[in-house]
Amino acid sequence: MTLLMGSGLQQFNYASNVFYLFVPVTAQSIEDAHTIATLFPPNSSRHVQGSELGRLELMEIILIPKEGFSALSEGVWQEAQSIVDIVGEFQGKTIEDSKVVFQTNLFSVYLEGHSYFYKDLCLKFADQCVGNSFLSLYSHLKNGSSISNLKYPLMMDPEHEHLFHPIMFHFGGVDTDNRGTVTEAGAMKLMFMVDDSSDLMRKASLMFLGALHTYFSNVQLNTTTITVFSPTDVEKELINNIQTAFQNNGSIIIIIICAFTLYSCMRTDWVRSKPLMGVVGLLCILLAALSG
Repeated sequence: MTLLMGSGLQQFNYASNVFYLFVPVTAQSIEDAHTIATLFPPNSSRHVQGSELGRLELMEIILIPKEGFSALSEGVWQEAQSIVDIVGEFQGKTIEDSKVVFQTNLFSVYLEGHSYFYKDLCLKFADQCVGNSFLSLYSHLKNGSSISNLKYPLMMDPEHEHLFHPIMFHFGGVDTDNRGTVTEAGAMKLMFMVDDSSDLMRKASLMFLGALHTYFSNVQLNTTTITVFSPTDVEKELINNIQTAFQNNGSIIIIIICAFTLYSCMRTDWVRSKPLMGVVGLLCILLAALSG
């Protein structure tokens, strides 16, 4: 059995979904979310930001301004718009802004005979991708080299009175005056939410976000530093923590397991003492480690 399992020929699907692993399946919150989703099915073509009942598949890009800049600086907003253009436009052209050059024909997913672009995978409302509409305020709020009159936590669109931008979703370290106007912001967050309504769309979306994560993790900007979070980061971190624990503390773990196994089986009374059981227990642990 050890040789068979250790050969790698067996194909197992490991449960690595952190939400599934650590939240009880009978939790009241899960039952309530399921009931609401049944009564009001989510619609990926009419998604309203903030109406999510569970954990969406999305990628977040956090922009931390470098020294001498803030999240209200003109250059930060321009670079944020460049990032959104990279993800959303695939016309094979080059976008050059603030001396930052990006190729926009890099990202597409080919799956089961179809090519998927971000416009095919994103959550939409009124046929527009949901997530970073606040950047449209740039032309209205630009004042010299910075952004002014940005309201917090919500701001009404200057051109459409029915449209409100959730500024609280996209800015951190915010200071406001007594009128609710942002005077300082320490970080900006861009969100790219994708459709996971079916197995095919979820697979294509995760492939797409994985490519974006790899690309943007190596991008350097002039006014900000980039931190990227994608759906698989939590799962990867969990696996890395487990592997690191064994790598850094392997000898200690072996000593503790051996001591516990022998102590559990050895007694001063020869009738109740089972030394062979301790040996067999250690052998089973060794074979399990080799098969994994």
